[in-house]
Amino acid sequence: MSIVVEALVARVEKRLRMVSGVSVQLYAEDAILHSIQTGFERLFKARFWPMYTTWATWTLDGTTGKVTTDVTALVKDFVDMRGIWYEDNDDPIMRLPADKRPERVVGTRARYWEPLKQAPTRVFRILPITTVGDVHVHYRTMPDPLAIDDTIYLDSLLLELVASYEYAVTDGANPGQAEMLLGMLKQHFETIDAAQDDDIIELVRGLGSVPSQWH
Repeated sequence: MSIVVEALVARVEKRLRMVSGVSVQLYAEDAILHSIQTGFERLFKARFWPMYTTWATWTLDGTTGKVTTDVTALVKDFVDMRGIWYEDNDDPIMRLPADKRPERVVGTRARYWEPLKQAPTRVFRILPITTVGDVHVHYRTMPDPLAIDDTIYLDSLLLELVASYEYAVTDGANPGQAEMLLGMLKQHFETIDAAQDDDIIELVRGLGSVPSQWH
């Protein structure tokens, strides 16, 4: 499901007017837009939504542990990577443990990865840095700040509730309104969140299906 920001603004304003109180007379569009942006960012970080998550294969440069692709517009924070796989391995690479020194990790096959907070064009590197080959990354991409004509690809009611709650809390004039919205938001988020995980779990890796016979 999706909704255009302009339509979401109208829904948030209508939602806020449903509850009586001293703060329901006037609503500034820029304040509602800010609440939508803040609420969306909270939801985005809550989980890896399929609508914003994808796979990519990147080639390592073989000398610095970095990929040759500029990922600035793809992965904006290392926490937006769900996992990194090396070549044809089925198990993801571990993040470098805090008690291990990067320079002591040597060889040409990936063993660990570590974030590069000061390198926005690459975000991470593979250890040992002399690893050659490809890595497969499952990541999410945070959209640029929302504009009025942008489309958000999340459940529209969930967005409406989170933005309305953000506005009500920031406004602070009607605590009862904020409390009611929070209850509705929690309940609906649980429903949507559970639906995201409602899928077949592969019990035996590599078969691509759930076994029906046991030995």
